[in-house]
Amino acid sequence: MINALLPSFGTILGAVIDIALVTALLYWLLSSIYGTRGYHLARGLLIILAGLAVLSWLGRLFSSLQLTRWVFNNVATMMIFAIPVIFQPELRRALEEFSLDPFRNLFRPVKEYDMEQVISEVVRAAELLSANRTGALIVFEGNVGLKDIIAQSGTMLNAEVSADLLLSIFNTRSPLHDGAVVIRKDRIVAARVILPLADRRGDHIGTRHRAAIGITEETDAVALVVSEETGVISFAYKGHLTRYVELKDLPFILESFISGGNHEA
Repeated sequence: MINALLPSFGTILGAVIDIALVTALLYWLLSSIYGTRGYHLARGLLIILAGLAVLSWLGRLFSSLQLTRWVFNNVATMMIFAIPVIFQPELRRALEEFSLDPFRNLFRPVKEYDMEQVISEVVRAAELLSANRTGALIVFEGNVGLKDIIAQSGTMLNAEVSADLLLSIFNTRSPLHDGAVVIRKDRIVAARVILPLADRRGDHIGTRHRAAIGITEETDAVALVVSEETGVISFAYKGHLTRYVELKDLPFILESFISGGNHEA
C-alpha cells in the first residue's frame, strides 16, 4: 500500500515545488521593479492574465466557450514576446541588482515616519525660497515609484527631509539646484532629477512648471513649484497646475494630497 501511495505523493510534491518556484520567480520580478512606473503596469498585466486564465478554465469546462480559449492562448503568447520589450529597462536593472545582492528584496522592514514633520520642513523651505525668489521643484513620490526616472539622471542623497538641506540644494550656487528633488516618505531620495516635460508651451509657463505637470500626468506624484521669477508657489497633481498658493494654505493642501490615501504609508 505504501508503494502505491509513493507515486501520488511524488506528484503532489512536484506540484508544490512547481508552484513554489513560479511564485518565487514572480515575487522576485515584482520586488525588483518595485518603486518604478513599470511595477503597477506589471500588476495590471498579472491581473489581466489571471482573469484570462479563469476564462480559459471555464472554456475547458464548457466546450461552447471556444472563443474565450482562443483569446487567452493568443494574448498569453503575445505577452511572452511583449514583456521583455515593455520592461527592458526594469529587467536589466533587476538582473544587475540580483548579481550584486540576490537576497536584497527578501525582507523589507517597515519604517514609521512623521509626515506632518516632513510637510512642516518643506513648507518652511518653500516660505524662504519664495521670499528669496529662488526657483525650486519638489516632488513627493506616490504609489507609482520614480526609481527608474531617478536612476536615469538623479544624484542620490537618501537624506532626512529638512528645510536647511532643501535651501542648500536649491541655492543657485549649488551644483544640485537644477532639476527636481524627490521625496519618498521622510527621505530626500535624490536631487537634480530630470523629469518628463508636459507639452504646455502655449501656456507661457516655465520648465519647472512643465516638469511638475509632466510627472503628475504620468504618475500619482505631487509636485511643489516655487517660481524663480516671481516667488509664486504652485502645486501640481494629476496633470493639473494650481498657481498662487498661499503659504498659510500650503500645509493643509500638501497633507490632503499626500496623506489622503493616494500615497502608501
